[in-house]
Amino acid sequence: MLRRGLHIIQEHPVHPDEILRHQQLATQMGCQYIVNSFYPHTAAGRCWTGAAQRLSQLLDGHRTNLAQLTTSRQLLYSGLDLLFQALGCDLAAQASVGLLDSDDDFHTLSLNLPESRVLLRLQSWMATDDPDLHSLVMHQLSLAWPSGYLSLDASYGPVNWTPALYAEAHDDDRQTLYTSKADYLQQATAMPLHPAASIG
Repeated sequence: MLRRGLHIIQEHPVHPDEILRHQQLATQMGCQYIVNSFYPHTAAGRCWTGAAQRLSQLLDGHRTNLAQLTTSRQLLYSGLDLLFQALGCDLAAQASVGLLDSDDDFHTLSLNLPESRVLLRLQSWMATDDPDLHSLVMHQLSLAWPSGYLSLDASYGPVNWTPALYAEAHDDDRQTLYTSKADYLQQATAMPLHPAASIG
C-alpha cells in the first residue's frame, strides 16, 4: 500500500524492525506511516484517560499516590499509552524499571517515572503460535488519590470511580450504625463512568 502512495495507520503490536522498514519506505514514497495503539481511542479508553486528567486538574495537579497496570506482552505498548495519557506523562520522559517479583504467569515491575511510580504486572509468557488468544489480562489499570481511585477494569470497560469512604466523627466511640449519623454508609461505593462492553 505504501508503494502505491497510500498513507497507513497500523495497530500495534508491530515488530520494531517492521516499523523502521515501513517508516523508511513511507519517507521514500512521500507517505505517512503511523503506529496506533488503538485502545486509548475506544470509548472506555477516552473515558478513563479523560476522567484521570479532569481529576488531576480538580486536585490542582496532585500526582497519584498509586498507579497500577496489568497487561500482556503484546498489549504493553497500548497499556503504557493509556497510562501515560492518563498521567499526562511525556512518552519521551526518562523512566527506570526494576523487577520486584516473578512467578509462572507474571513479572511484577516497578516503573519509576519523573512524577509517579507505577506497579506494572506483565504477563511473563506469550503463546507465539496464537498470541491474540492467550492474554490472561488485556488491560487493567487504576490510579489512586487520597479522595478515591479510578479504574479501567478491562480494555473496553467498565470505568469506575470509587471514592474514599469518609465518615464524619469516625473517632467518636458513641457512634452507632443505627442512627442518622451513619447515613454515609448508604452512599454508593463506586460510581460507574462507562459501562462494561457487551458481547453480541
